[in-house]
Amino acid sequence: MRKTTANRLLKAITDNLVSVTSAVVNHDEGMKEPISVEKFKEDLEFYTNSGIFADTIDFSYEKIAENKLHIAIGKASCYCYDDIDVTLQLSDGVDMETATKELYEDLNEKWSA
Repeated sequence: MRKTTANRLLKAITDNLVSVTSAVVNHDEGMKEPISVEKFKEDLEFYTNSGIFADTIDFSYEKIAENKLHIAIGKASCYCYDDIDVTLQLSDGVDMETATKELYEDLNEKWSA
């Protein structure tokens, strides 16, 4: 899995590189709660606008099919009791390289700024 950020994910969705096909909250007690695509996007946008808290949860991604990506949110933090799994579908005409280039967080770029 490669690291990404909430801002990069939101930009990929907003730029129509990918679309969210499913989002599921995995509760600590073992329950899974599907959430609507609209609710996920609304909450993601709210999170990215939360100031200093906007980079406090880990986001990572991996390719799971030729035209699908899996986003894992909150899995690496010992402070997150619940985590989220999101499935993305590449938009028509978008290749995997273009989508992953948008999602990829280059830490060298981040620290040099």
